[in-house]
Amino acid sequence: VGVVSSYTWRGLKLDDAAAQPSLSLGYKGFSLGAWGSVGLTGGDYKELDLSLSYKKSGFFVGLTDYWCADSQKKYFDYSDNTLHVLEAGLGYDFSLLSISWYSNILGATGQNSDGDDVLSSYVEVSAPFSFGDLDWTATVGAAPFESSYYGVDGFGIINCSLTASKD
Repeated sequence: VGVVSSYTWRGLKLDDAAAQPSLSLGYKGFSLGAWGSVGLTGGDYKELDLSLSYKKSGFFVGLTDYWCADSQKKYFDYSDNTLHVLEAGLGYDFSLLSISWYSNILGATGQNSDGDDVLSSYVEVSAPFSFGDLDWTATVGAAPFESSYYGVDGFGIINCSLTASKD
């Protein structure tokens, strides 16, 4: 369980302080996971994401079912206005650089300015490096085309990060 001071995902602030439990099982490159977020400051934001992925030799493919709670809807509500979003992902880690592409394929996929449903997409490039006694990763994420889901009217960088870690 992680505790965060604010929950920001792909450049979108979704909540203030939150507890974020996770659990995953892996076998021969396959991974089945569950991740959640529950607000700690009195808000009612709740999220539960289920994922299935496969990784081998730098290649990654996966599916994630994102679900954001609403007191009016039940978890297994997959009607036309469902709170579920099914996202497909594909990527490759070249060691010096990794690139991933994700597209919403079912649920609240997003719309363009004409009101047409679009498969909202997100692309991310990350580069790990060492500096000093720390392991660093520089990341840039973008929505490649117009989408109400990411709040862009064309190509837009929606998040950048620089993280440092030490074991």
